[in-house]
Amino acid sequence: MSWGWVSCGLFVNCQNKEQVNAVSNKFDRDILPGGTFTLWKSEHEPLKIYIDLPDGEVSCGFDEEVLALCDWFQENFSLKLDGCWLFREEYNGLWRSEVKDGKVIDAYLDWLSEYTVEQINELRKHAEEKYKANVKDKSSSSQFYTAG
Repeated sequence: MSWGWVSCGLFVNCQNKEQVNAVSNKFDRDILPGGTFTLWKSEHEPLKIYIDLPDGEVSCGFDEEVLALCDWFQENFSLKLDGCWLFREEYNGLWRSEVKDGKVIDAYLDWLSEYTVEQINELRKHAEEKYKANVKDKSSSSQFYTAG
C-alpha cells in the first residue's frame, strides 16, 4: 500500500483492571517510544483499550505494523486485537481492513459512490437483515478514532 490516512477502530478487551494497567505500562515501555500507535481508554468501557494513531498518516508498511502489534498483544497478554481501520489512499480510494487469522484482509469501499444515497440505504438495510446475527453493538462497531 502507498502512503495514506487511517481512521483507526482497533481495540483489545482486557480481562480485568489489573490487566488494563499491565498492558498500558508495558505498551508505554515497548511500543510508545517512537512508535505509530498510542492507547486510548474510555471511562464507559473500562476494560477496553482502543488503539489510536496520533498522526493519522501512515506509510506503505502500516499493515505489517498492525500485524506486529497484533503479535505483541498475543505474545505478552494472550489478547486478540479486534476491530478494523479505514485506509484512504490518495489515488486508490477508501479501504476497510482488519486482521483475520494472522493476515490483513481488506475490502474496497469506493464502489458505493456509484450509487445514490437511497440505493446505499437499501443495500445497507439488506446487509443488516442478512447478517443481523453477526452484527454486534452498532455504536461500538462503527466508531473510529482519528488523529485529533
